Amino acid sequence: MRRLPVYVLLDCSESMIGPGIAGVRKSVDAMLKELRRNPHALETVYMSFITFSTKAKQLIPLTPLEDIQPPSLPLASGTALGDALSLAAKSIKADVRKGSVDVKGDFRPIVFIITDGVPTDKWQTGATELKATKATIYAIGCGDDVDWSQLGAITPAVLHVDAMDS
Repeated sequence: MRRLPVYVLLDCSESMIGPGIAGVRKSVDAMLKELRRNPHALETVYMSFITFSTKAKQLIPLTPLEDIQPPSLPLASGTALGDALSLAAKSIKADVRKGSVDVKGDFRPIVFIITDGVPTDKWQTGATELKATKATIYAIGCGDDVDWSQLGAITPAVLHVDAMDS
């Protein structure tokens, strides 16, 4: 069975304290619940969760949807988006099965980036690395402090959410 690798990059910077991180938690729970209602998703979706604050950390490696538990989301200072983009690119290169003449590989990976602010690291290298994977990338900016031009440089698929809630 071909897999659909989905990588979710979550901003866990201090600016997310309060309603922001609560909204992300509710949204992750709702997303998992909705995906599990779909029999095709249950067969194909594999997910990974990467958080970023001071540095990026892969909380859950690529795992079948049915085995995913919502990750704990520890908050810290900083917004190391570039580190998260690089980690996602590295994970995609290691995880995604390539096709061959005899076997179809995985579907094209999907990456969701959810952030409420401005990166505190040099994100350009990570963006270049992630784009090179040919993943489909969606950036979701929440609130008023998002650097929209920076998200637009990562992907043309940028969504704006007024507030970070479910």
